[in-house]
Amino acid sequence: MRLICVGISHKTASVEVREKLSFDPDACTRAVMELKRVWPLAEFVILSTCNRTELYAARPVHSFPREEELRQWLAEYRNFHPGQLAETLYTLGGTEAIRHLFSVAGGLDSMVIGEDQIVAQLKDAYTLATHAGAAGPAMNELFQSALHTAKHIRTETDVASGQSSVASIAANAIDDHFDDLTDKSVLAIGAGQMVDAMLKGIQERGVHEFHIANRSLTRAQAMATRLDGHAIDLDSLDDAIDEVDIVVCSTGAAEPILTLDLLASAQQRRDQRPIFIVDIAVPRDVDDAAREVPGVTLVNIDDLQSVADDTLARRLDATHQSDAIIDEHVEEMTHWLRLRTVAPTIHALQKELDAIADGELRRASNKLTSHDDADEDMDVLRHCMHRTIRRVLHPLADYLKQQARNGEAHEPAAMVRDIFRLSLDDAATHPDTDDRPNA
Repeated sequence: MRLICVGISHKTASVEVREKLSFDPDACTRAVMELKRVWPLAEFVILSTCNRTELYAARPVHSFPREEELRQWLAEYRNFHPGQLAETLYTLGGTEAIRHLFSVAGGLDSMVIGEDQIVAQLKDAYTLATHAGAAGPAMNELFQSALHTAKHIRTETDVASGQSSVASIAANAIDDHFDDLTDKSVLAIGAGQMVDAMLKGIQERGVHEFHIANRSLTRAQAMATRLDGHAIDLDSLDDAIDEVDIVVCSTGAAEPILTLDLLASAQQRRDQRPIFIVDIAVPRDVDDAAREVPGVTLVNIDDLQSVADDTLARRLDATHQSDAIIDEHVEEMTHWLRLRTVAPTIHALQKELDAIADGELRRASNKLTSHDDADEDMDVLRHCMHRTIRRVLHPLADYLKQQARNGEAHEPAAMVRDIFRLSLDDAATHPDTDDRPNA
């Protein structure tokens, strides 16, 4: 199988670009189903977070899609001309794609090095693709290995020490902005994990008054109960903003919830009293033009990068240890993929020889004397013949697997297919799960 990753991240694209390429769960489901429809022999997973959108594909070596086809598909699916993303869209293949995903899983490629929310996001992305019928054995192995790598990194290194999420960095930014938080009131827009983490962080810093606005009032009430706060409907945002000092946002809305006009009107009613807004949503929940409204201080996901850079400096030693762990797991995954390059050939050859054996047994049965135990005798002969085939094939299979481990299996596997006239399509598309290398 050939692994490919095409994507953008906070390292290559601004939040303005990332929000246009982002996928909510429903859009992600539709996208991977469409990918599977266009390229049925391949497997797909889309990972979309506030910091990245990445499309992972696994395809047979001699099949499609190619890297450039995936770049073009992703751009056009999100209404970009491919040339518009030439500077921001990266493409990784083979070992590089594996290493990148393992680094992402370990939190080493996040804005906040060592952040732990990416693990749940990876699980969700893989689960969604599986339920949509877009992910198969190769993606299962890739993502399970990535999650195992993440656990290994967090167990063996200090990469997740200190602030370990965008939410914790956001809470720290709020704390740094105010001399005292004990008399401040907060409006949260959204009731997901990111908002929950931010609110817990600023609650620990002394905030006591919380207002929770969410599309689902039930979820808002559940969060408000935990914080001893108040739940409000999104339609009541105008009134809520008039009363608070801080707003935190993280929803899945496709368009800004806090528009320029809404905030400008609110600030007129508030007599331009300062309001501090932290928006970590992608797509953004707050119109960026609101920065120009008097009294408004707006911090979005990209504005938090400087704080995250400080965290990276403190965790540099741990990242070096993590790199060694990633190397180990990349090698294991690479070995597994190499074995899959020969497993279909072995499978196809065994299937061909079994078919020949069954044909010979049928012809032989017509010539044998009929008696009461004839069927049992044929079963004995069938078992004996198929066992012989497997014993004869065993040295060849071992040889091809060893060549695969050395990265030199292409020519001998092709020679076997030529000698026995095996169909390359059959050999390339038969799944095989019995030849995974020992970890």
